[in-house]
Amino acid sequence: MSIIRTEHSVVAWRKELTWGNSPAGGNFKRFGNFEAVNAPDPEYAWYPFFGVFAGRNRKQIFRGKQTLRGSISDIKMQGKQTTFLEVMLGRYASNWYTEGKSATDETIPSFELFIIMKDTDGVEQLMRFYKGGLVNRWTISANEGEELRYSIDEMLFKDMLHNVAGVAKYAGYLTCGVDAESAEGRFMFSECKFEMFGLTFSHIRRFSLTCDQQIEMRYYLQRGGGADSQQVPNGYVPGRRAYRLEVDLDMSDPAIDRDIYEFLLNQGAAAWPGYTVGTSITMQFDQTGCGEGSDKLTLFCSTYPAAGNQGSVLLTAPVNIPAPPAGVPTVTATFDVNMVTIYSLT
Repeated sequence: MSIIRTEHSVVAWRKELTWGNSPAGGNFKRFGNFEAVNAPDPEYAWYPFFGVFAGRNRKQIFRGKQTLRGSISDIKMQGKQTTFLEVMLGRYASNWYTEGKSATDETIPSFELFIIMKDTDGVEQLMRFYKGGLVNRWTISANEGEELRYSIDEMLFKDMLHNVAGVAKYAGYLTCGVDAESAEGRFMFSECKFEMFGLTFSHIRRFSLTCDQQIEMRYYLQRGGGADSQQVPNGYVPGRRAYRLEVDLDMSDPAIDRDIYEFLLNQGAAAWPGYTVGTSITMQFDQTGCGEGSDKLTLFCSTYPAAGNQGSVLLTAPVNIPAPPAGVPTVTATFDVNMVTIYSLT
């Protein structure tokens, strides 16, 4: 007897033409290597009604809006499979991922998500197609001894279709062509060159860059959409884009590592007293494995900081003394970052 197994699942994405509208054609793309998906299946808001003369128990319950939200964690960044960064930031041109769809449009592009669950005979038992996807929160991180990775902490969708006949949102025409798996190598933490305050830091142990797009889904007036679309969003409003960067480092080199404490006390000024400038932070990764040395991925936090356009500013960096036998103090530095760009040479 065939059974549904997770190792036969397919998860892929494709950039949309406009929000909720599929492109004319083209295969779906792979995210990279990951293990689990929190599927954005609908969450229904029900409103209980007790009413007069109804007793203490609920008398009726009324339908509310539908919310489709999910997440994918710990996706290992792989050469030739960095294209989802465009959906996270905004646009791609000439090896650069930058914020916003254009120089004047700071919104982000939408994407489609296909999740297929197959049985041990290869039969597609459950196919789910989500449209109007927006990345609300994401993280790019790396820990010592591990690989560079990213997480889609929250993705929001407009609506979905599936292949289960006889229930709401059914569509019998779903198909999904997926690009071949990449054989390219990955980006290891040890291959990172980490620069801030104009200095190269070697004793970094971990970093985590997070972004919150603060997107709010809207349920505006609409008529003639059919029963399946009466409770789903038909608009969205991007809010403030907030970045945070956390860095763990060992303060062992007094000539370099101590500068992080000096920058904290100077409150982002080039010299104290002075006006706040902030700093730029660069993390450059060289690919290892297949394509080693030829592919690079560089994260830029706050390029070209100035008095009127302050860069990354250090919020906290406590220099604590750990209990023995830990002989080196570890500092967790938290930065407020004003902008992010990514250079990908693949």
